Amino acid sequence: MNNNLNGWFKYHREESKSFKEAFYLRNESKIIYEKWKKELDAEKERLFKSQDFGNWKTRPEDIEQLKLVQTDATEAFKYILPEKTREVEYK
Repeated sequence: MNNNLNGWFKYHREESKSFKEAFYLRNESKIIYEKWKKELDAEKERLFKSQDFGNWKTRPEDIEQLKLVQTDATEAFKYILPEKTREVEYK
């Protein structure tokens, strides 16, 4: 019986190593994503406070919408730096 249990425990110990590695990689990726997101939000906040639509790098068709949301930071963040936002969301 001891030999049977020994093999079973050895198998699970080896399998848990790959789980631990995957968990570590997931956590590292999450930390990097949160760092990028925080930096992007800080840049958006700076651009929002400047109220210079030219620096927001939005699409030309969104200019009219920007005038409506220029006082609402939450809504304006959806339009500020759209390319960088997509880049961060897909990483």
